[in-house]
Amino acid sequence: YKNFKNGDSSYNLTEEQIQLLNKIGFEWKLEGDVEYRWDKSYEELVSYVKDFGHAGFPQSFPQDPPLGNWVTTQRLNYKKFQNGDVSFRMTESRIERLNKIGFE
Repeated sequence: YKNFKNGDSSYNLTEEQIQLLNKIGFEWKLEGDVEYRWDKSYEELVSYVKDFGHAGFPQSFPQDPPLGNWVTTQRLNYKKFQNGDVSFRMTESRIERLNKIGFE
């Protein structure tokens, strides 16, 4: 799909086939994909915000330690990004999404 979207027509997937797969809810992202994992954690944070009314997620959260680790990593990556280190996995788009939910 990614190759098709990038203009590589050597994969015999037509636009019609893609639309049919989308219609049945086909999941295009792989679980091992960095973007998929980031999006999944982000959605978990969005659920936290809905449940608790804020995005001031604590560094230590016994109910969901992996999410606590992810939040800590986002904070560190944000600081590094602000200091000009773009080698870490923080982007303007991710910052916008985090800001949208009031991430602290």
